[in-house]
Amino acid sequence: MIINHLKIGISEYGDPNGNPVLYFHGFPGSRLDGNLFGFNEIGKACKTRIIGIDRPGIGISKFQPGRRLIDWPTTVLSIANTFGIKKFSILGISGGGPYALSCAYAIPERLNSVSIISGMGPFIYQESLNGKAMLIPKQIGVIRRLIAWGLKASVLKNPEKLKENIYKTLPKQDIEYLSLPGKMENLIDIFKECFKQGLNGYLYEAKLYRKNWGFRIPDIKTKVSLWHGTIDQNVSAELARRIASEIPNCRSTFVENEGHFSLTGKYLKIILDELKDNVYST
Repeated sequence: MIINHLKIGISEYGDPNGNPVLYFHGFPGSRLDGNLFGFNEIGKACKTRIIGIDRPGIGISKFQPGRRLIDWPTTVLSIANTFGIKKFSILGISGGGPYALSCAYAIPERLNSVSIISGMGPFIYQESLNGKAMLIPKQIGVIRRLIAWGLKASVLKNPEKLKENIYKTLPKQDIEYLSLPGKMENLIDIFKECFKQGLNGYLYEAKLYRKNWGFRIPDIKTKVSLWHGTIDQNVSAELARRIASEIPNCRSTFVENEGHFSLTGKYLKIILDELKDNVYST
């Protein structure tokens, strides 16, 4: 898809006539996240149309130098308008959480509902630094590039070793989910797609998480539904609780003994049904 002269990667899942949900992927991630979490099958069951979007420089979306996180809602509106969608819901997972919050802040009039699963938070929050998701963003520039280069090399040249390392860093529930047939292969494919154009898109994402987002979480007027696992080691539950407490109209659900991947894997249908059924406006 071409949006404002920029190529944007899109993958659609679920029911093409269902409730439109724009999906914002993780970090690292891509529009192919839907294959890991069964978007197509669950989306059909929930009568939901899920539109996964590669952010600039990720997958097949053109790199966009100089962009800010607060610029994302404008891109989202352009995508929705191109599809002829007047109102839509948003689902952001992990690194897609900040992008979902930016839309909740900037374009409430176009949103039916917003849900964030295991969402990352502002770099200035001490709670953000406790999870593995900030491993690369919290480093200085040279170290960020070295670690990212190592991750990309592992993804492309030694995926079996990468799988072993991933298993070593996750709680039991995440390991059990990723051990289901095809799931770890899906995750590696997502990582490969993330690095399809090299490191620039991924490293730019890391830099954006560190910067001022261009809005304050307490200024969000849209109702936001927040889901988080209590044993998530990528993004801490403490961070999620802080974000939930700062959004004026937030409904939070903390699921005991679920992790970063297992939460979405087990609860996606409930979350999509919630997005569809709890249509609300500001």
